Amino acid sequence: QILKGFRLLNDFLLEIPIYWIRYSNRLTEEIVKTTFDLLSSDLNDEINAFLLLALIDPKLTWFKKWMHPYYGRREITRFLKQNPSLVAFTVGQC
Repeated sequence: QILKGFRLLNDFLLEIPIYWIRYSNRLTEEIVKTTFDLLSSDLNDEINAFLLLALIDPKLTWFKKWMHPYYGRREITRFLKQNPSLVAFTVGQC
């Protein structure tokens, strides 16, 4: 069940950059913040959301699509500058 939910999340993450130009900056910022908050959360001691999404999309296709348009790239870099612990966590997972 949980993998089905993460597959839907991955589908959403792949499609959302197409529509960012239509969204306000505030909404784009909220989507980025909420997504990274979710990915940095632990589901239990051994599994976290980042690992489950990596099982579904091991090449981080969604992240590449997010970083392509200016709207997404701006919000992601702003968020990651404010949260260096998330960068350290992500690099630690590699």
